[in-house]
Amino acid sequence: MNEKSFMEIVPRDSREPGCVTDPVSNASEAKSKAAWAGEDSLSLTRRYLNDVGFHPLLSAQEERSLSRRARQGEQAARQRLIESNLRLVIKVALRYAGRGLPFMDLVEEGNLGL
Repeated sequence: MNEKSFMEIVPRDSREPGCVTDPVSNASEAKSKAAWAGEDSLSLTRRYLNDVGFHPLLSAQEERSLSRRARQGEQAARQRLIESNLRLVIKVALRYAGRGLPFMDLVEEGNLGL
């Protein structure tokens, strides 16, 4: 292999002096980052579920009233409807949780639908 083809194949940053990497340390670093990411996502999931639980449920009359106001363009009414229906999204997501999709992906898609 001549120098020109070597330069085309090997990325520039790996040709720099002192760039030899240890695959074992890279793997352990990746596992460590994944563990932290998993822990963070778990705490964020718990926090989200707790936050959703604090939004009060609406009566049928309140829901109709908010719906009318939201259709007229009132942003606060629209926001209240969305926040109050987040519990419903979680309930539906729980039904589909064991079918191959991550729970939070189901919740995210449901929230987008609202």
